[in-house]
Amino acid sequence: MMKKALADGTLKGIQITRNCPKLSHLMFADDAIFFLDGNLTECQNIAQILSQYCYATGQAINLNKSGVVFSGNCPEALKHNLATQLRVPILQKTGKYLGIPTEWGHSKKELFAWILARVNAKLAGWKEKLLTKAGKEVLIKSVVQSIPTYAMSIFKLPVSICRAIEQRIASFWWQNGDAKRGMHWKRWEVLKTRKDEGGLGFKDLLTFNRAMLGKQVWRLATSPSALWSKVMKGFISPTVTSGQRQRDTDPHGVGIV
Repeated sequence: MMKKALADGTLKGIQITRNCPKLSHLMFADDAIFFLDGNLTECQNIAQILSQYCYATGQAINLNKSGVVFSGNCPEALKHNLATQLRVPILQKTGKYLGIPTEWGHSKKELFAWILARVNAKLAGWKEKLLTKAGKEVLIKSVVQSIPTYAMSIFKLPVSICRAIEQRIASFWWQNGDAKRGMHWKRWEVLKTRKDEGGLGFKDLLTFNRAMLGKQVWRLATSPSALWSKVMKGFISPTVTSGQRQRDTDPHGVGIV
């Protein structure tokens, strides 16, 4: 129904540049984002589509967990009218989507500080004196070092964040019971080497980050028909100028989260 509405023009969706495909919605598991033009007609159309979906499937939308986000140049009166039509609250911030913050600042270090905070929270909740070295190794490899995996497959993390995570892991590894700082008998660079070379096989986060981004480049080359590939190629196309990007931006864009 969304694709049909986009094809017949009842929904406009968004288009980052002229070379990018139009996006009307994104879905992952039980999360859905719909992109609309900021007018009452499109809100009525999307509300009708969602109503038909609920009637056909017997499912219901939890309006308490839904919301609408507007672009900055949308008039306040129009915001309230559209939110009333959709019966969802107006969200000032979109928060996170799939664990990644959707709002960017000027500092990448501040943007990815949540990864370091999650690592610290995990390590602080484990009792070192109750864990053997083997237990620590399993927890570090399977839990802590897997926390930034998804973010590393999309972004190049700052070196300072990767180094801070490795320092925190190293402190946890050598730490003794009762929160006492332990002696670091080996450098972290040695522990990151393979076991048959005298190390413990911990991940080198910088190298792992580059490998994950390299995998995305490979997917970009081998899956040109994927939606994200088309968006990326359209966005970085050299034929699109900054003036064209500005003209392609919809003045009253609205997204339902």
